[in-house]
Amino acid sequence: MTPKKATPNQVKMMRVTSQFHNLENYMNSYTAEQASQCDVRLQTLENCWKTYDKIQTALEDSEEAEEELTRLLKERNDMYDRYCLIKGFLTSNVQDMNSTVIETKPNTTIPVAASPHVRLPKINLPTFDGKITEWLSFKDRFTAMIASSTEIPDVMKLEYLLASLKGEVAKRFEYVSIAAENYHTTWKELLDRYDNVRALK
Repeated sequence: MTPKKATPNQVKMMRVTSQFHNLENYMNSYTAEQASQCDVRLQTLENCWKTYDKIQTALEDSEEAEEELTRLLKERNDMYDRYCLIKGFLTSNVQDMNSTVIETKPNTTIPVAASPHVRLPKINLPTFDGKITEWLSFKDRFTAMIASSTEIPDVMKLEYLLASLKGEVAKRFEYVSIAAENYHTTWKELLDRYDNVRALK
């Protein structure tokens, strides 16, 4: 008997749920050395919730059976509790992390030297919304800050990359699962699509 194929919405929901699990695992195993990840994971959380809310609303609106609708609404409430718990944790740590930035002069900050008890300031990531004229600048900055680093693990590079994408190009990668093995394929897809010399002329 052929296994029943999951619907597109079921696949999307599985991906979102997987990302929520990943964020909860990060929260439960958190150490001070991971503080620099909080800001980008907060952005990932917001994207996850928007996706979840959109899919769940569609499921609820199409459901006619009262018992099933009650179950769906309970699922939403449970997921919202998980979202709030993770967001509270990440927001608190982002605030603590930002408090370690030393003011030097207007619009200039420098990080406190890293140690197991000091949280580093967030990175101001370059962004890319699909405009081909801005691709080279984005690629160069992202490569210098993130891609070329040997100290940032691939799973973090992927989170930084997805957080950098905006607009239509962000939607294209909206359902990429946060896993180390997806970083190189996602970055390569961007390079293949935008890193075209003739298109940049």
